[in-house]
Amino acid sequence: MNQERKALEEATPDYPRAMGVREGDEIADIPIHIRGSHWSLGDVVPRRFRTAIAGDDQPELSEQESGRLQLARWLTGRDHPLTSRVMANRLWRWHFGEGIVPSVDNFGHLGQLPTNQPLLDWLALRFVENGWSVKKMHRMMLLSSTYQMSSDFDAKAAEVDPENTLLWRFSRQRLDAEAMRDAIVSIAGDLDAEMGGSIMDFKDRQYVANTAKRGGIDYDRNRRAVYLPVVRSSMYDVFSAFDFADPSTANGDRNATVVAPQALFMMNGTIVLSHTRMLAESLLADESRADGDRLREAYERVLGRLPTPEEIDRVQTFLAQVDLALAERVGDEAERRVQSWQSFCKSLIASNEFLYVN
Repeated sequence: MNQERKALEEATPDYPRAMGVREGDEIADIPIHIRGSHWSLGDVVPRRFRTAIAGDDQPELSEQESGRLQLARWLTGRDHPLTSRVMANRLWRWHFGEGIVPSVDNFGHLGQLPTNQPLLDWLALRFVENGWSVKKMHRMMLLSSTYQMSSDFDAKAAEVDPENTLLWRFSRQRLDAEAMRDAIVSIAGDLDAEMGGSIMDFKDRQYVANTAKRGGIDYDRNRRAVYLPVVRSSMYDVFSAFDFADPSTANGDRNATVVAPQALFMMNGTIVLSHTRMLAESLLADESRADGDRLREAYERVLGRLPTPEEIDRVQTFLAQVDLALAERVGDEAERRVQSWQSFCKSLIASNEFLYVN
């Protein structure tokens, strides 16, 4: 019977699962946990919303309901502006690099004041009127003239508003870790655009972290970064190097540091080496092409523009110097040429023009 049961368990198909919440068998009020300890209990307090926000004058919750549904309705009610403001502010932050309230996780007295209170209120109202549709808010922001501003510097505007709080230009932003990683894979023509799925093949509760081998997960596969697992005990090195948020805590903002390990990663990171090699080989695949045409294609694929004549001259000089430096160590001329072009490709993706969005 045990063998039959095991055979049935192994034959059971795996269905996608997600963490969820459901009502318990018993609904009851609980005592105050003094200093947060369940060992030190105070008076039993009726279930209700936070009085600091909702006040004391609020309806009592039914004895047959836990209050979760009522809490959700209260949070998204038209007479409760905080939720819509917080969400609109976070959407604005991810498009513009800084929230209208810069302290996106703190709307309290210790947080920062909004730089444009009427704009924040207007966005929050539109968000509610549009049925709390995040997609419509994205569309509204991306189609705005503010988002479509140039990053060009203006001396007069900078004198009046040096911090660009009034958004007279679009502030330059560095690519987030996920976007930077996907861009490197994409310019090599290797990005897998398939939607859905996971690269983890572990069943529930079977994953055991191995920091040396990152749990056996191949993060350098060509799947988009949104499908890469985030394992707190074994963070993907690309994410770690480029300011990925701490997965152990809630964080509505990210830093954008500039540190030495990032430059080292752009020189010898595994995903950089493999995909700059692919890019170099694809540029050299057609032997009938002139080097000038190859350079133009490389600039278009990596930087989205054509090179200037001065840049073409500098790159050709660079390629010749690298080829000469490799002559003693790499005897094969074809391999030496590929490595020279790979060095050039690495210099392009390590440039600020690639890593920053104007």
